[in-house]
Amino acid sequence: SFGEGYHTDSQYLENPPRYTFLQAIDVPSEGIGNTLFSNQFLAYQALSGDLKKKINKLKGLFSSQGKIADTRVQREKEHGTNGTKEIKAIHKIVQTINGKKSIYCSPGHLIKFINCDSNQERLISFLSSHQIKKEFTYSYSWKKGDIAIWSNRSMLHAATAFNGDRKMFRITIQ
Repeated sequence: SFGEGYHTDSQYLENPPRYTFLQAIDVPSEGIGNTLFSNQFLAYQALSGDLKKKINKLKGLFSSQGKIADTRVQREKEHGTNGTKEIKAIHKIVQTINGKKSIYCSPGHLIKFINCDSNQERLISFLSSHQIKKEFTYSYSWKKGDIAIWSNRSMLHAATAFNGDRKMFRITIQ
């Protein structure tokens, strides 16, 4: 199923989309093919003071060929395009939106931290797990015609695995 694995849209771009609009055109039965959302304001707030201090300074290198690239490759095959060129960008791990701090780190696209002086793998593993804790997440059950709008700077999302078809229209906004 396309879009599995928590991510933000296109964080590997220099100017990734700020918002995503998704409209359900044809969806399976209620409770199947949900989209999971994880609130990154809450994820940031739940960190210890020391961890907040550490990640406030971090920047990450994000790649179009990160862990979630298999879904992008699948979409390119469906559309008959060839996007084998890797796209990379560097972004701050913490973003301030309307005065509130949010983790801005797509686990599916993160390759490494740029200015990390400690064990990268351990920090990446911790942060990736922390960002999607149950207390930060919500499972949205689609109905035909529903429209969801979210900020990619403060929300991770993932499609749940299911058998069958789901047709959605997606628009991303800079």
